[in-house]
Amino acid sequence: MVAKSFLAVLPFIALLSNPAFTQPNAPKTSPAPSTHIVGTIGDSITVCVAYVLSFDKMVFAKSGSLSWPFSADLSFTVDALDSINGVNYHGTSDKSAAASTFTETQSAASRVSDFVTVTIPASVYRITAEIRDDNQRITYLTAALRRDFTANDSADVLAVVFLDSLSGRTYYPSARDDAAPFPLRVRFLVLTKANDSRPLSISVLRKDGSLVGLCPVVDSTRGRLQPVSEGSSFYLSEVADPSCSLYLGELPVDTLSEGNYELRLSRGENASIHLFNYYWADKPLTLRNIPLAVSLLKYIAPDSVYSEINSGSSEEIMSKFNAFWKSHDPTPATAFNELEAEYYRRADYAFEEFKSVGNRNGAATDRGKAYMLFGKPESVKREYRSDGTYEIWTYLNLKRNLVFKEQGFGEFKLYQTEQL
Repeated sequence: MVAKSFLAVLPFIALLSNPAFTQPNAPKTSPAPSTHIVGTIGDSITVCVAYVLSFDKMVFAKSGSLSWPFSADLSFTVDALDSINGVNYHGTSDKSAAASTFTETQSAASRVSDFVTVTIPASVYRITAEIRDDNQRITYLTAALRRDFTANDSADVLAVVFLDSLSGRTYYPSARDDAAPFPLRVRFLVLTKANDSRPLSISVLRKDGSLVGLCPVVDSTRGRLQPVSEGSSFYLSEVADPSCSLYLGELPVDTLSEGNYELRLSRGENASIHLFNYYWADKPLTLRNIPLAVSLLKYIAPDSVYSEINSGSSEEIMSKFNAFWKSHDPTPATAFNELEAEYYRRADYAFEEFKSVGNRNGAATDRGKAYMLFGKPESVKREYRSDGTYEIWTYLNLKRNLVFKEQGFGEFKLYQTEQL
């Protein structure tokens, strides 16, 4: 049994000083298509429908090539059916993906992306997007959504495009066209008609209408927004677009927590509201399950504190849980708690990595508890001795070895600690 008196030694200092402590990764992409207005031509609107699909969600076939032995050929089709006039506008694009090894075909980091643009008269549309591999007779995605492209709001706003990231003058839109990725720095594009020269004011409101803060306009231009041919991103061309104005805004994310908000865009007396969700796409699974998240506090909180947090109604428990983590927030002026996120990311890993036949919750094992408190060890060595199998974890920052001994089928118990 892991002694709490030992494993609780400087747990928060260990969390903050261990090299495993990092800012959260960018949100995981989804094959779900995102739809963006990228410009206007006369009374018509140019719409870009894009997707990103990771290799681990695809089926690759042997290609016969020595350099790229695995390949997949994808077809992306988009149909925009005018719900009022009954006219269908069609677009299609083909994209090949290739991998040099079988391991790469299983990678979530390797991705293929593509887009289709269609120019449609302003109206109400049902847009259907489909991703297929016709050679293997596989359909990866069929999605339909209803969109109003009448662009008749009083503020002359054509579109709001939230960005996952940007590089120079190249913009990478969020996989969800109504969402921004918590807790990363969030920028967004606002496309407006060019017939109003008054300055654009952008503010963020909560659902109850209270003001969160103003969004500064980082940049503005009359350049034309063009899709990049190699993937689902946009760039500003040198060709001016007299029909549109493009603004680059930034969310006041330091104090913005997860949830649903309103983006208010106004010029003078004219205003429009755009709803968006500030979401944490790769939020640890153990933190999404509040009863489980609370139970994992038993390994780092004093017994009396843990008992107090874990008593009362569900609302009271939630309030005390949040207060506990706020009191251990290394950046209390911001909404994102780096320490809480790191602890539950480690819990996710421990839950799966250290489970055994006798204990399906790896976070409750001795190795799981050590991993949650101290992070990834600098080295792990397995030794097969005459009296059993041992695993030695080395933590140079703690100047200790943790020695675990196997008990039963894959269950390791803390055997001893060694001073380095």
